[in-house]
Amino acid sequence: MKTIYIKLFLIGVIFCLTIITSGCIKIDTDINIYKNGSADIKDTLLISNTALEFDEEMDYNKSIDLNASVENFNNKYKHIKNYKSELLREDQYSGFKTFYYISDISEEKIFEALPFYEESNCLINKDKHFFYTTYNIKINIKFPKELPETIIKQNKISITLPVKAFENNADTINEKTHTYNWNFPKEIKIKFNVVNIKNVLIVSISSFVFLFALIILVVIFKMYLTTKDDIKLCPFCNEKINSNDTKCKYCGEFIDNEKENIE
Repeated sequence: MKTIYIKLFLIGVIFCLTIITSGCIKIDTDINIYKNGSADIKDTLLISNTALEFDEEMDYNKSIDLNASVENFNNKYKHIKNYKSELLREDQYSGFKTFYYISDISEEKIFEALPFYEESNCLINKDKHFFYTTYNIKINIKFPKELPETIIKQNKISITLPVKAFENNADTINEKTHTYNWNFPKEIKIKFNVVNIKNVLIVSISSFVFLFALIILVVIFKMYLTTKDDIKLCPFCNEKINSNDTKCKYCGEFIDNEKENIE
């Protein structure tokens, strides 16, 4: 009799482990970073409906109450701008999604409101230059100790940038959208430059104005030189007259241009 119970217990454990390792939980985190250094964070946690039905066998699921979790999250993180957590149903999965906005990734914690990552070390350096700003992101992921390895392996993190990164350790990259993907990462490294459009425009417009002004000055100077060459002094009254004039308009004397040229 005991043997039968032991076999049933082992079958139940194997069944539960099969559910777990076959992807009963999906954790996706999407970070969309904009040119001004702000970002939208979206985190999705989905648990298979089959797994939710086996609360008694799956210890880590005993306390899962999706409605209560959403309510707790909304209360805990209500101080974060635009924070919202809500229930989510997708095919054979149920769970919740969380999204919020941060105005400056270099000053605020990206994972502050994400339960699985809130203990992670996130270091973001923002190095400002006149024409561009360099962002250097280094994140050491720390999952809760009680979280099983099989669940951690279901984790995915994506970071979408406004430009192409010149350094990264992503597992896969979508070049068209500048999206960098990590599967169950322990460390994230990514470095990119964002052009300072305002300063570039200021320099471009200033350069154009300077060049235009320089061209005008050159034209005026050439006109001045041409005008200077066309003027001479009357040998009788010493007034300025046209170099081709044969009679001075001031004193009325006739001027012999050929004689002057010879002299």
